[in-house]
Amino acid sequence: PDVLLRHCVVPETYAATRLDPVELDGPPVETFPASHDVFGDGSVLVVSLPGHTPGHVGVLLTLRSGRRVLLAGDAVWSAYAVAEARERAPVAACLVDADRDEAYRSVLRLHRLPGDVTVLPAHDLRAIRAAFPAGPLR
Repeated sequence: PDVLLRHCVVPETYAATRLDPVELDGPPVETFPASHDVFGDGSVLVVSLPGHTPGHVGVLLTLRSGRRVLLAGDAVWSAYAVAEARERAPVAACLVDADRDEAYRSVLRLHRLPGDVTVLPAHDLRAIRAAFPAGPLR
């Protein structure tokens, strides 16, 4: 809870939520040095995207269609930043990133992913809509 308070999250929101740490105990995946296979079948992989907050992760999904999507959370705010390997503006980075250099290294990992992986930043609604014109996860 004190970590949540430090990062401006309202603790009551998570009062009934169980937050268990995930060990990245699996092999490297694409540009990420380690992973965690949630179901053991490669469909949901947790990968490290440090810098924004301590322990920040992304989730690489392989959909039934075979399409791969990486949910990047707040590691990056826009698909443009991924495409252009852009770090956050200095003032924004100072306000929201725990480690600015590490956050930029995460952006570079996203930028270097192969073209068949769609990176979805949590706050880029335009990119999310463009990625799924037929609806969620299609």
